[in-house]
Amino acid sequence: MYHMAKSDSRKILCILAVIVSAMTPPFLYAETIVINEVMFNPDGDENAREYVELINLSEEPVSLEGFIIGDGTGFDAIIPAQENQWTVPAGSFALIVDPDYFDSGELYEGIPPDTPLFTVGDKAIGSRGLSNSTAEPVSLISSAGDTLSVITYSLDCPPGHSWERIIPESGGAGTNFAPSVKPGGTPGRSNSVTPSAYNPALDEGSIRFIPPNPRMGEELRIAVSYRNNGLEPVSEAEVAVRLAPDTHIGAVSFTEEVKPGEVSPEAYLYLDAVRRSSRGTTFFHCIRGF
Repeated sequence: MYHMAKSDSRKILCILAVIVSAMTPPFLYAETIVINEVMFNPDGDENAREYVELINLSEEPVSLEGFIIGDGTGFDAIIPAQENQWTVPAGSFALIVDPDYFDSGELYEGIPPDTPLFTVGDKAIGSRGLSNSTAEPVSLISSAGDTLSVITYSLDCPPGHSWERIIPESGGAGTNFAPSVKPGGTPGRSNSVTPSAYNPALDEGSIRFIPPNPRMGEELRIAVSYRNNGLEPVSEAEVAVRLAPDTHIGAVSFTEEVKPGEVSPEAYLYLDAVRRSSRGTTFFHCIRGF
């Protein structure tokens, strides 16, 4: 379990009154080794720079001997780039690259040297490589014939960017994937769209005004909550609310543990009367986590 000590730097996230909802899928923990990232439309030589990244979510090493990978119409045997090195350590990434990748002269930068590298026993991943014009399902199948992971990438992913899993332990639905922030993706490394371990955040509905459209002179009750958008439980967080530019309403401290993807119980703040500002009244919210 992860806890930030009070001596740690405090994470502060401020969001204007119009809050964009974070899409946080339900968490699933039954999967072991899954497809974590797909580069289907790379910059440069498409015959050499496509890749599929796997992540071993289990606590044991996994051998890929006898595994196959495919795009729905063609499946290829996964083979190690270095002879007899079949194993993906617990909690580690593995990279499946095109057979021509190593001779292409267009190697990806930043791949950790200890990343297990694999390729396929054919000329390309899938039937004729991964399609740029049709969104294809990419499937990982074990030596026992079990389908361990299936993801369908989106053609909305910009060229040169990979299709990355957001929450490693969550399912393979499209809502749990997004285009990589970094061009070229993050082969062999944590995905650029994966949140940090400690990430309390304001969400759509985290701040509710009662009544919804307060007027000058009226009492105002504010319902406050937060969503845990991180990968670890949050046991302490504080939400501060003020009316810009100069009216501090107060702060709410949350001490009940909130698991990843879940929303805290609501707490309430009160204002006797909404006052008028010479610069107008603007709603502004700030969340601070310990």
